[in-house]
Amino acid sequence: MPLVDPAKENCQIGKALTYILSSLKNGIPTVKIEEEDIREHAKTWDPALIGYLLGDSPTEQLMKKIAKRVWGFVKTPKRLIHDEGYFIFKFYTNKDKEEVLKYGPYYFNNRPEKLSLIPIWVMFPGSPVGYWPAETLTKVASAVGRPLHTDNVTANADKISYA
Repeated sequence: MPLVDPAKENCQIGKALTYILSSLKNGIPTVKIEEEDIREHAKTWDPALIGYLLGDSPTEQLMKKIAKRVWGFVKTPKRLIHDEGYFIFKFYTNKDKEEVLKYGPYYFNNRPEKLSLIPIWVMFPGSPVGYWPAETLTKVASAVGRPLHTDNVTANADKISYA
């Protein structure tokens, strides 16, 4: 693996890492993660909540304004946006998180919305390509709910890892 020059890559150095020799199982490098390896770090996520807004995702700046306005009775949490569209609100204390939960639920634009239908995308990993005709996928997808359509990647068989 080539080394990256942080100055050329316009990045900053974070935490130092050290080399630990991994064991081999059948010639494959194997790493064993122990409970104590992650226990302390996992605690840092205790005061976090996950949020998701249906429809267009608001910007990070808009979410900051909303969090300040709606949760003004606690210190504004750190907001982390995941590529899959959800937010993690990381509060500074468990007490702040509990206060926010106590006064919820919260609504976007103060309008409760009753949802009766939510379209979701379902993947069928490892589906044999022979099962990809629309009629076959309709049968399989109907076991989950009311199917609407495939994506273009599946329709055109551009990738074969999933349908």
